[in-house]
Amino acid sequence: MKQRLIKFSQCQPIDIKAVEEKYNAKYVGDFCLKGKYVGWSNFPVSIFWQETPPVEGYSNYFGVYVEDDKVFITDGSSAFSEPIEGIVADDGEVIYSRYRHDMVSSADGSVSIDGGRDYTKISGNIHNMIVHIVPDGSTLKIVTRNNNDDEMVL
Repeated sequence: MKQRLIKFSQCQPIDIKAVEEKYNAKYVGDFCLKGKYVGWSNFPVSIFWQETPPVEGYSNYFGVYVEDDKVFITDGSSAFSEPIEGIVADDGEVIYSRYRHDMVSSADGSVSIDGGRDYTKISGNIHNMIVHIVPDGSTLKIVTRNNNDDEMVL
């Protein structure tokens, strides 16, 4: 069965095209970031990938978010510092939760997942395969838990 990763609408009020053009970047998606001392953030950040960062030593990933009507840019590499857990629905759709309390259900209704990076709560057909979602440049790919590549999906 061919697997496909669901695509989410963005959470942040960011003009994706404007950021992509200004920074020669590609939008990857909205994900939470890992704080230096506090664990995972409780809100998503729009993550972008640049083939060539503007300063040597910078990550290829940066995040953009809005707080108190101000736009912030931050290092986005922590969004992918650990694999993201997902679950395969009965119809092959792979779903994942982007941040805490982001409950996502598959289109066929066979499974749902919640918890983002803080915890993983799965309901429905809990015998379905759990997978990891990892970055591959400006795309994401699905890998099985034993790290065998399954398929490039975005």
